[in-house]
Amino acid sequence: MKFRARIGSKENLLILLNVSTLFEKIGETCVLLLSDTSLRISLVLSDTSSVPRCYADLQCATIFNEWKIESQNENNVILFEIGLTQLSRALTSGKMSSNSQLKLVKRDNSPCLCFETNAHESSLSIDVTHDIPIKILKSSDLLYHLPPQMSSPSVALDLPHKTRLMKTIVERMAKLSKYVHMTASQTGRLVLRAEHSSAVIKTFFNGLQPRYVGELNALTSAENEATVKLNLRTLSVVMNVQTLAMENASIYITEGELVLMHVSLSPSRVGSITYYIPVLISDDGL
Repeated sequence: MKFRARIGSKENLLILLNVSTLFEKIGETCVLLLSDTSLRISLVLSDTSSVPRCYADLQCATIFNEWKIESQNENNVILFEIGLTQLSRALTSGKMSSNSQLKLVKRDNSPCLCFETNAHESSLSIDVTHDIPIKILKSSDLLYHLPPQMSSPSVALDLPHKTRLMKTIVERMAKLSKYVHMTASQTGRLVLRAEHSSAVIKTFFNGLQPRYVGELNALTSAENEATVKLNLRTLSVVMNVQTLAMENASIYITEGELVLMHVSLSPSRVGSITYYIPVLISDDGL
């Protein structure tokens, strides 16, 4: 199998680095799926009951100037596991270079993802090469790294454009409580409620745009409402996604099951990140 790709610009390298860094805050390892059209990243987790599942889908035509992939697997795909700390460290070393590439190589007969930079544009820079050990997986192993199936959401909303404000609110709530009750209405309202022994804190987001997906429709679902209980630290980690440039973000709530947050990255058509946040069961049945 062969893979070689030239990263289009410093900005595109930064997108890869930021995605890797975000995932590194949650887990140590990820699985990369390389195909003719996309680079997909799936976080590997041993416990999904208290941390979110994370998936990124990046478009090769936007991230890379040129790329070539050859595999004997069906649909010409390559699947491998890689350490996020090593990947982030390698990508960080190339932030000052506008000419970098990724390729699959063998070092001492062991497979590696090689990251190379060519720093000819600056006399203060140096060429850098990182060989990151990887574990090649069978294409059939992809079944274990796909997003989870979830029921049609009860409520779906676009999140506020000022997600940084929402992140700040979540972080402040996390200092007072372990949990937050999130109530969303298809009418365009989102409420976050955190309880402390001496106070109850509520934050309201009004005028949000409803989305109609799955079984949701404007005729029968316009008054839908859903409430879930989430771990505030988990939600705070997810809100770190606001450090990335984004086109929009939306949330899909299925009571008693999952909260899905989908973020479309900027510039448009570069790709997306999706989080599946586990819902907690509280004493009052939520």
